[in-house]
Amino acid sequence: MRYRKMDMHVHSCYSVEPLPNLSGITFSPKETPEELYRRAKERGMDFVTITDHDTIEGCLAFLARNPGVRDFVVGEEVSTELPVSKLTVHLNVYGHTLRQHEELQKRRGNAFDVAAYCREQGLYFAWNHPFYRENLPTIEESEFMRFVDQVPVLEVRNGGRMKVLNVLAEEVAVARGKAMQGGSDTHTGNIGEVYTAVPCATVEGFFAGILQRDSRVVGRHSTNRAGDPRATRGWDGPGGPGLPHLPRRRSRGAPRPAAGRVRWGGNAAARPGTGRERCRWDRDGRDARPGRFAGCPAPRSPGVPGAVGSR
Repeated sequence: MRYRKMDMHVHSCYSVEPLPNLSGITFSPKETPEELYRRAKERGMDFVTITDHDTIEGCLAFLARNPGVRDFVVGEEVSTELPVSKLTVHLNVYGHTLRQHEELQKRRGNAFDVAAYCREQGLYFAWNHPFYRENLPTIEESEFMRFVDQVPVLEVRNGGRMKVLNVLAEEVAVARGKAMQGGSDTHTGNIGEVYTAVPCATVEGFFAGILQRDSRVVGRHSTNRAGDPRATRGWDGPGGPGLPHLPRRRSRGAPRPAAGRVRWGGNAAARPGTGRERCRWDRDGRDARPGRFAGCPAPRSPGVPGAVGSR
């Protein structure tokens, strides 16, 4: 069956977000939903979605102006937070109605409540760029991993995030048996630079295929410098069961990580002697590094070069 493609993280002119450290100043993309739809089709996307921040106004306006379109999916990036650590969490939700959007917005104060509502309503949802620390210097392991267990899908490649953050998300997805998706997260009209591919015939089959872990994620990171110390300096992250503790070079005299936390390194190897190597498919269209990470199943060839696989 032919693989069909969708960029699952896209912003239009209906997204409004504050600029960091600039009080009262916001930014909105200039592209309209129609412009993004046309560009997506030109770039080979079979299905199209728009996931604006906390609104589906753009999606509904597009559908009202284009009632005959059958390959467009309503989407939304819901901004919420973990209730204890207050870590900002962004969840992409798809295929919901205006009433469901309003109910999601009522629950934004607690990411667990948002996830519970999605499950109750049978809505497909995914955690975007889970390791991007928008508002905190560190990530607390316990609450973070509890929320991972509540989410069926992780975004493992985001075109606006560093390679190290995407690789960490992929490792957690593999370790916890999560489905995987990816998207460009474009705010500048570069739709399709990262996309998810699934063997299917319909939109419904596309989302079902992801949940069945039959997806492939294709595209670039914002930077490939996975080992850049500037990207990993001060990183505190979770090390879930089954995920090896990854060592990190420490400066002379630097304190060791606090108990209950794991210090993550960008491209460090697994700790010798554990009998466990990291399970990572590092596909940037250059080097699949076969056999480098023992025990990692090679993904079935999807006919899509440069793909990260869910299996």
